Amino acid sequence: MLPKLSEIAFRRRMLGLTQKQLALEVGISQSAIAKIERKKMVPNYVTAKRIFETLEHLSKCSEKNAKDIMRKKVFFVAPEDSLEKAAAILIKHGFSNLPVIDGRKVVGRINEGKILEAGRDNYRAECSRFMAPPPVTVSEDTPASVVKDILKKESIVLVQGTGGAVRGIISRSDVL
Repeated sequence: MLPKLSEIAFRRRMLGLTQKQLALEVGISQSAIAKIERKKMVPNYVTAKRIFETLEHLSKCSEKNAKDIMRKKVFFVAPEDSLEKAAAILIKHGFSNLPVIDGRKVVGRINEGKILEAGRDNYRAECSRFMAPPPVTVSEDTPASVVKDILKKESIVLVQGTGGAVRGIISRSDVL
């Protein structure tokens, strides 16, 4: 079942398309789009279906992905780095989480809570002793909507390229 014809103008505007642009994509005249939107013409089923399929396709193509919203500079600590070093990075940059990376592999994360839990007596201890499980990782082409859903439960998401190398990081503030 197709959506209501009255949704065509709304969807077109949401995509930032003119009537002429939509008409070109669908393969009909701009005046036909204008008449449909003004309810002066009712398209046949095949034309209406083509319009909605085109709008759907264009909305998927225009969605950003993880690569578009990630920060490329990723601050991290190694498992053997001290909690003191991790705390300094967190404070300096205003982060709440840091990935712990061993070579090219993400092995965990250090966050404010873990550092507070360890206490000042353990500031010289290695991060590996107090790290939390690794953050969720996604590929560069993961849709931004999927990343946003993950960030409802997680505070950071790492973006990995081909070969598993960390290419970027996304935090909640990046999608607000």
